[in-house]
Amino acid sequence: MFCHPHTGHVYDASKLRKRFVDAIDRAGVNPITFHERRHTFGTQMAAAGAPLRAIQEWLGHADAKTTEIYSHYAPDATNGAAFAAKAFGSGSVGVPEQPGGVVG
Repeated sequence: MFCHPHTGHVYDASKLRKRFVDAIDRAGVNPITFHERRHTFGTQMAAAGAPLRAIQEWLGHADAKTTEIYSHYAPDATNGAAFAAKAFGSGSVGVPEQPGGVVG
């Protein structure tokens, strides 16, 4: 559900979906659904080191078990903060080395 930022009225879902599909067509990118965008957001936030509790709240999951699907994307606890800083562009932390010798 999306609301107009000024009026607070709920956007009509079919019109919003059509505008989204039209924008994808104009951009010439592969089609993606709103659900896929939500899942991509959750995955990227987990990979960036965001706490699963925060991801649960952002995605509106009532049950934490629903959010656990993203747990296997989370970095280990030793460098999660560095990934989060990098993901949000703070520049205050260097790029950590990931397991297996892969850098950022």
